[in-house]
Amino acid sequence: WRKKLEIVVLKLIVTRGTCQMLAKSEEKEVEVLWEDQANINTFGRLNNKQHELEVERKLKEEEINNLQDASNELILADDDDESPIQYHLGEAFILMNKENVEQFLEAEESRLRGDIDQINNQINDIKKTLAELKVKLYSKFSTSINLEESE
Repeated sequence: WRKKLEIVVLKLIVTRGTCQMLAKSEEKEVEVLWEDQANINTFGRLNNKQHELEVERKLKEEEINNLQDASNELILADDDDESPIQYHLGEAFILMNKENVEQFLEAEESRLRGDIDQINNQINDIKKTLAELKVKLYSKFSTSINLEESE
């Protein structure tokens, strides 16, 4: 009875990720070759690059939301009012009519969507490479290496 309880507790601890202890019988020393270290370093660099790209994608999506909000505000604006609109371009504001501002907003949104598509392609390529490296590294080091994301 006591052994069953200990096994259940150990399984809970391991599945929650709070402990990654190996039994003495599971521990093994594996020689790390230069090629292995290069793969580990590549994995780390690509993982960091993936996270940077995800942050960049999120920022661009927020920019698109802001552009859509501005576009919606232009739609709600009074069509009879012919006063110029201040369009923020770089560090300056340019006075433009409503139609030109709408065109600039559409063009900027289109550009950002293209950027997001490129970022998504880069992230997918990185994920494929990371999966290949995981297979290589886990096949050699099995439980001696942890390549999973920590929460």
